[in-house]
Amino acid sequence: MSSRRIAWGLVAAVAVFSGCCGAPLPPGIAALLGWGAGLWVSLLAFSESGSAPEAVRFCAALALGGLAAHLGWCALSLPRVVARPALLWAPAGFSGVFVPLGVFALAPRSEGRPSFLAAALPALLLGLALARLGCLLAGCCLGAPSSLPWAVAGRHPVRWLELLGLWGLARISASLPQEQRGPLALAGFGLLRLLLLPLRELAGGAPARLWVGMLDAAWLGAGLTWMFRSQLASPRPSRGASS
Repeated sequence: MSSRRIAWGLVAAVAVFSGCCGAPLPPGIAALLGWGAGLWVSLLAFSESGSAPEAVRFCAALALGGLAAHLGWCALSLPRVVARPALLWAPAGFSGVFVPLGVFALAPRSEGRPSFLAAALPALLLGLALARLGCLLAGCCLGAPSSLPWAVAGRHPVRWLELLGLWGLARISASLPQEQRGPLALAGFGLLRLLLLPLRELAGGAPARLWVGMLDAAWLGAGLTWMFRSQLASPRPSRGASS
């Protein structure tokens, strides 16, 4: 069974559970379920386009990205963490904008780097989409208050929007030629997060929103720069001699 079918099956299961059971799960259990589903599906997606020996490296990159996401969340929520030091060990505290750092930190420095990133970044997007299931199960990471027709319980459905957006980006980027997958996945990740930023409700207030926006813009800029440099480096067809 493909990773996409498994992903949609998990999404449907969580949707049914959320509709039938109004009470959210404890944050720790929901976070472990979400991250577990994201890790599993992203590894399956990586194995579909990447080499088997690099799967161990990709798994380590996901673990490092998860650690960066938690430490980044602690930095963005520093006043809360100072007031409640136990939040340092809270598994539900993470910020997805930091996760790609693990992939770039552990990507090979040799000729295999482009092929690794081409397989890793679309798979990472799919994993991040599935990780949002933990937010749905825990009832956390709510959108900002809204009175618009598509609001859910008076809030923007930012969790579903991000889940579907990341899944779409993963599918589109994975279908492209290898040299285009990484740049599109990275630029799309930054752009999607920037578009959803006004709809989020961040615990850190305006300072956290500013930092998250700058990081989102940095990923978008890095992806566009990568895309532009790839276009310049690609061989151009030679023109025939004019008669």
